[in-house]
Amino acid sequence: MGKKSIKMYIAYGVIFFVVCIFPFAGMLFYQEQPDKEKRILAVFPQLSNEEKLNINYAAELGDYFLDHFAFRAEMVTVNAALQRTVFGISTEDTVIGGSDGWLYYKDSLDDYLGRNVMSEERLNHTVRTIGLIQEYVEAYDKQFVFTIAPNKCSLYAEYMPYYYKKISEDNNLTLITEKLNEKNIPYVDLQEAFTNDEEILYHRRDSHWNNKGAVKVLNLLLDQLGKEHDTYEEASSQIENVFEGDLYGMLYPAGNEKDDNVIYDKEFTYKYTASINTTNDIKIQTVNTTKQGKVVMFRDSFGDSLLPFAAEEYGEGFFTREVPYPVKAINEYDADTLIFEVVERHLGLLTQSIPLMGALEKDIEIEASFVDDGCQTMTLEDDEEFVKVYGTLDPYYVDGEMPVYVRLVSGETVHTYEAFPIAEGSEKEDILFDYGYGLYIDKEDLENGSYEIEVLTQAENEWYTSGFLKIYEY
Repeated sequence: MGKKSIKMYIAYGVIFFVVCIFPFAGMLFYQEQPDKEKRILAVFPQLSNEEKLNINYAAELGDYFLDHFAFRAEMVTVNAALQRTVFGISTEDTVIGGSDGWLYYKDSLDDYLGRNVMSEERLNHTVRTIGLIQEYVEAYDKQFVFTIAPNKCSLYAEYMPYYYKKISEDNNLTLITEKLNEKNIPYVDLQEAFTNDEEILYHRRDSHWNNKGAVKVLNLLLDQLGKEHDTYEEASSQIENVFEGDLYGMLYPAGNEKDDNVIYDKEFTYKYTASINTTNDIKIQTVNTTKQGKVVMFRDSFGDSLLPFAAEEYGEGFFTREVPYPVKAINEYDADTLIFEVVERHLGLLTQSIPLMGALEKDIEIEASFVDDGCQTMTLEDDEEFVKVYGTLDPYYVDGEMPVYVRLVSGETVHTYEAFPIAEGSEKEDILFDYGYGLYIDKEDLENGSYEIEVLTQAENEWYTSGFLKIYEY
C-alpha cells in the first residue's frame, strides 16, 4: 500500500471521527434553540438518586443526547424539508403535511375519517355530563354556554392529503351536536358557523383559529349569552406575518417561517392580576375596571387567542385549563357566567374525570328492586370539603341514557343526588368504562350521623338498587 493511499485512509478516518464526535463536542458551545416541538425533552440524568445508584443512567444519558445534541434542530429541519419537498411526506408523527403548505394535527385524523367514534353510551354520557354542569350553574341563577372548537381538518379538508379516505361523515362532533340540541343545552355550533363563512379563519401552519376567528367565536358566545360587547366590525386592523405556528415548529424546529394574523388596532384595557408566562398558562385571572360582569372560562389551547378578547368584555375573568373541571369556581369567584370550550379531538376526555362541584340534591322518591350480583362497586374518598363517591355498575341494570342516583340514608334522613356517568380510572378497553358513576357531595349538605350509601339505576323502566355498599360516618 502506497504512502498516498495510507494518507487518504488516515484523512478519511479523521473526517469520519470528527463527524461522529461533532454533535457531542458541539454541545459545549452550541446555543440550543427554544423548544418548538411541543413535547417534553429528556433532562440530564442523575448518577444516583436518594443514595441509590441509577441503573438506568446510561440509557437516560442516551435519551438526553438524542434530544440535545448540537445542531439537532437544524438537522431535523433540513431533513423534514427534504422529505416534504422530494417525497411529500411529514417526518413528524404528530403532523400531517397537506397541499399548498397546509399542516394538520394528526390526533384529529380519527375525527376526520369518521373512525373510532364514541359508543352510543359514551355519547349519551358526555352530553349528560355537560347537562349536569349546566344544571349546577343555572341552579345558582348564573349563565352557561358550551361550545366545541372544530378540528382544522373538519373545516378545511380541501388541503388534506388525497389518500385519506373518509369512512363515514358521522363522527363525534356531528353526533354529539345532534344530542346537545335535543337536550336543549345552550350550545354554540362553531362547525356550522365556520363552514358558512367563506373566509379562512384558521392558520395554515398552526392547528388553531387566527385572531379574526377568535373574535368570531367570542361574538357568537356573547350573543348566545345576551351580553353587549364590541363586535370589532368597525375596528381597523392589518394583516401581519408574525404568528409562529405550532405544527410548523414541531416539523421544522429551526425554521423561521411565520403565518399571517389579523392584528386589531385596539388598546386593551384589561389587566392580569398576576404575572403570566403565556396565555397558555393553566390558570389566569384578569380585571377590567371599564366593564361589568364576571366570567369563568374552561378552555384549552384554542382559548389562547380567545382569552384577550373575552377578558376585555368582563370586569373579572378566571380562565382555566384545569382537569377535573373546577365547576365550583363559578361560586368561589362569584362569577355570573361559565363559558365551556373544548376542542373536537378532546371530546372523549369529558367523561374521564368527575367535575369538581357539589352534586345537586334531587327531590325524588324511588322504589327499587334489590340487585345482589356483586358487580356494583363503590369507593369513598373524604376531604375537608367533599365526600367523593364513585364506582362501576352492572351494564345489565343500566339504560344507555342512565341516570344514576346515589342515595344516603341515616334513619329518617335521606339525601339523593344524581351522579356523573363517569368511570374515573377505568381503562378504555374495559367494558365498565361506559358504566361508571361518580360525584362529589358537599359536606355542608349533610347533618352529623352515620349514612348508608346505595346506588340506584334504571333499565327498561325498572329501578334497581345495589343495596347499601358503604357506610359513611360524618
